[in-house]
Amino acid sequence: MTRNTLILDTSVIISHFLNTKVSYVDNIIKLAIKKQVSLICSSEIFQELQNSISDPRIKNHPSFKSKKVAQFMAWYKYNAQFFVVEDASLVISRDPNDDKFLHLAKQTETQFILSLDKDLLSISNYYNTKIIKPQEFIQNYFKK
Repeated sequence: MTRNTLILDTSVIISHFLNTKVSYVDNIIKLAIKKQVSLICSSEIFQELQNSISDPRIKNHPSFKSKKVAQFMAWYKYNAQFFVVEDASLVISRDPNDDKFLHLAKQTETQFILSLDKDLLSISNYYNTKIIKPQEFIQNYFKK
């Protein structure tokens, strides 16, 4: 069985950090820990995530737990497959900041981008990549 390949949009990871209840993102991370899905990332995406978690609006949120964030970031950096995006010049989405996810997906032939971002979700498909919410992935696409 081939594993599903996933790119996690920054919005998905930040929601994981700020959510106090078990969420679909928690389930996706558990699948990645069990090696049932593969996470795809780039240094640009990882840098955006680091910048986002340093933002005072995020860092000062009552649900933000520094230890949880540090543990996840270390795990993510070690366990995600990192790629260098070779051509990121084409503007694709309404928000050019989202293009890094699309370029990476195209280059790596990633199956899914999981996002909560309306601009990315409005695209829905890019080449062979489905752009969906984490909930939809768990409910409709993950097969044990």
